[in-house]
Amino acid sequence: MVRNPSDVLAPKALLVNYSISEKRDLIHFLSEEGFYCLPPRSSLEGLSLLTPFKKRQDSKTKVDLVLIDLTRNNNGDAPDVRDNIKKVRLFLRQIREMNATTCVILTGKPVPLEKASKLLREGVYDYVTTPISTKRLQKAIQQGLKNREAAEAMIHSLEGVNRQLLVEKNHLKTWSEQLSLIYEINQTLAGYLNVDELICSFGEGIKKLTPYDTLVIFLKRYDESDRVWVWAFPKQKQMAEKKALLKELREETMRWGNQFLFAHQSDFEAIIQREGTEIIVPFSVAGKNVGVLRMTREIGRNDPIPFDEDQMRLLSMVITPLCLSLRNADMYQRVNALASTDELTHVLNRRAFIHLLDREFKRFMRLRTPMALLLIDLDAFKQVNDRHGHLVGDIILKETASLLKQSIREIDVLARYGGEEFVVILPEGKPEQAFLVAERIKGIVETHIFNKQKNPIRLTVSIGMALLPSSMAASAEDLFHLADLALYCAKKRGRNRIEVGIADTNNSSTEHQS
Repeated sequence: MVRNPSDVLAPKALLVNYSISEKRDLIHFLSEEGFYCLPPRSSLEGLSLLTPFKKRQDSKTKVDLVLIDLTRNNNGDAPDVRDNIKKVRLFLRQIREMNATTCVILTGKPVPLEKASKLLREGVYDYVTTPISTKRLQKAIQQGLKNREAAEAMIHSLEGVNRQLLVEKNHLKTWSEQLSLIYEINQTLAGYLNVDELICSFGEGIKKLTPYDTLVIFLKRYDESDRVWVWAFPKQKQMAEKKALLKELREETMRWGNQFLFAHQSDFEAIIQREGTEIIVPFSVAGKNVGVLRMTREIGRNDPIPFDEDQMRLLSMVITPLCLSLRNADMYQRVNALASTDELTHVLNRRAFIHLLDREFKRFMRLRTPMALLLIDLDAFKQVNDRHGHLVGDIILKETASLLKQSIREIDVLARYGGEEFVVILPEGKPEQAFLVAERIKGIVETHIFNKQKNPIRLTVSIGMALLPSSMAASAEDLFHLADLALYCAKKRGRNRIEVGIADTNNSSTEHQS
């Protein structure tokens, strides 16, 4: 196949497990969307499936998008979805090992929710049911590629920080035994992506290099907000009781830190003061002041030797890697937040919800504390989109998320499951509490005027509820399934109502309210 020059720059798409007619239609659709379609693969098996993902110097075979028919069998027999799911999971693992960030979207006939959920948790972006709606598929592809670009940008930033930290470490290798200890500390810091754990590790490691009684770190956050980080590490247990002293150290360090940050002193260097009992070392990255480290030592007690110039120089050499590691950890947390947040409504997304539901269910199994799950769906939302457009629909979804936040407790979990569906996990939520929350949500949505400034709209919600332990659900997936059945029952019985899912042989749900 001869490629046009434009094909080199066009995003690449790969079709897997489609019939001849489906491939023809999808290739036409993708070409219209600006994709260059690689030769399709007729099966989920074979080494040729992975060939486009292998690294090439020219990167011409980089795959941006993969569409897979999950429910098709090339042998003409009835499709074994379980077997295809195993093949897809293997494929996801293989391309992940090749560091591919390809957007993978599945299509096919409707499959049980729990089967699709597993694939979504393992890296599939979306599942589009047949017959395929080009508008639905177009939206899924656009959103999937957008999320992929954001993730790649953040990963690239993290790699840059790690490369800079590695350069700093390599410089320390050539120094004396004392500098080798600094390298060991820096190497340990690089393995932490949790800020508190990173600081604790640094506090313990730096004691071997420079003994101290207290250590306080002041650092401006990555987003340059007014919030700062301050930690204190007492050398002895008795220091933990001297809260007044620690508070004074924190407040002084914060004042000095802010003075340093806004003084624009590019020549500010580490200093020793108060007859060697204190040492202050500034944090600077790319010539910008970002914080200070402060150590104190009580002369005449366990360590009568004051801080000296050598210790000051050693601390100056470990400061930059520490600062970069802190920034790296902060950026990593931001990446995690991005990956778990719905871009439109700014609440948790489906992947984060599934993880938290599984965690809360395990907590229930361990402690047997009650919990509840609410599955909330805006009634007749499609009519809003059809009549007023998707921009108005987006505004309504944002307002709905805001209303739901107002209706639940701080410990409750709110997420957007997809489309116009939201979910709420109520940890330790007794049945009567869950009913009150559901009623509150139903009432506040019913009385709210959406898009009030431009074209006022009134809507209602249907709510499916599943309760533990009364539902006797055996897994998190079962609990969600019961809530989903209850929601279906609420829709079927006229909408704008609450139904409760009960596990029985008929998979029925009992009516709570009309």
